[in-house]
Amino acid sequence: MPGLSWPNILDKVEDSTPRINENKVKALLDLLNLYFGFNLQGRAVLDIGCRTGKYVLELAKKGANVVGVEQEFDFLESIVAKQVRERISAKLICDATGDNLNKLSKMDAIICMDDSFSRYALNKFKGEMLLTKWLEILKLDGIIVIEIPKEFTVGRVIDSGEDEFKISFEEEQVSHTDSIFKKTISIDFRTDEAMFNSKRIEKYRKWSVDEVTEILKLLGVNQLQVINSRSSCFVVAKNN
Repeated sequence: MPGLSWPNILDKVEDSTPRINENKVKALLDLLNLYFGFNLQGRAVLDIGCRTGKYVLELAKKGANVVGVEQEFDFLESIVAKQVRERISAKLICDATGDNLNKLSKMDAIICMDDSFSRYALNKFKGEMLLTKWLEILKLDGIIVIEIPKEFTVGRVIDSGEDEFKISFEEEQVSHTDSIFKKTISIDFRTDEAMFNSKRIEKYRKWSVDEVTEILKLLGVNQLQVINSRSSCFVVAKNN
């Protein structure tokens, strides 16, 4: 694998979400440019959990053939509006599982940024299944970039183990047996109360870098690099 280094700009920006997002996009582009010899034109890139499309749109602007996958249709609609406005082309797939990718052609790169891996891989078995599928559609010498946040933002359900959930919310405190809470989420919790600040509560599993790299090694990937920033770690894996 070529020498890779995550730019230091993430550690130099202020703690403001727009600036961090903007610089993280630039950092990813820099990383892919380093790997692909500063030529993203025509490269096939899959963005798993693309949310509002910040990576999809920027990669498409650089000439990459981008496919964005997202669980929530509302996010994809917002990307379509941006595509029309900015005259950018990218394929979008609404997929709740992250593994319905059989009809896709081989990819040069697969990215799973922000907390998307935790949204899709809700347990270790699912994580292994996803990574197996992604490696199957990744070209030889292609790369996977997975971001592992060091901290989760407020307003999400975090799995601290296989079955036990830590719930971290702010503002109004409600019981998990409360009707509003039951309508919001349909999973069982081993906790008596939660703090609620959103109409939609999401279930996550908190992954560690070691867990992700361990699965990749078991799947035969032996060229791995972990790149640290202030807020996240990035696992970069080459399909050898």
